[in-house]
Amino acid sequence: MKIILFLLIFFFQSCAYKPLYEKNNLISNYKINLIIKSKEKYGNDASLFRLLLKNNLNYQSKKPSQLKLIVSLEKNKINLGINKDLTTSGISLRYIVNYSLYDKLGLLLSGSFSKESSYNLTKNAYGNLVSNEDSSKKLIKSLSETLAYTIITSKFKRKVSPWL
Repeated sequence: MKIILFLLIFFFQSCAYKPLYEKNNLISNYKINLIIKSKEKYGNDASLFRLLLKNNLNYQSKKPSQLKLIVSLEKNKINLGINKDLTTSGISLRYIVNYSLYDKLGLLLSGSFSKESSYNLTKNAYGNLVSNEDSSKKLIKSLSETLAYTIITSKFKRKVSPWL
């Protein structure tokens, strides 16, 4: 009798694992329309962010919807230190992302987060340019993945209405 009771408890309570999100999450089945805003006119940060976010959120097999994600991308450059000859020794890059997710009925989710990186300056101008581009690309990739996972794993206070 004790063995049967033990086996019943073992089978029904054996796994404590709970996934972060369900595979049949409603929002992961629909295409999200992306709107990326950035103050930079000639930078490729917004277009790279849009491309990476689109790859993380919108797959080919998704259904069209009225879900809309509005993202504001802001880039700040800060000099880290000044040497005796009045040159800087490093640059800190900081990206701030503000986002809002809307469906047919209104606002579902909003928030903001930021990430920061730094690189050293050298006397080689080309090396500084490459360091800046590399740091920017890595930060943008990380930010797009963070935003995509935040949206996919979110639990909403009300029912999502993504249909046209």
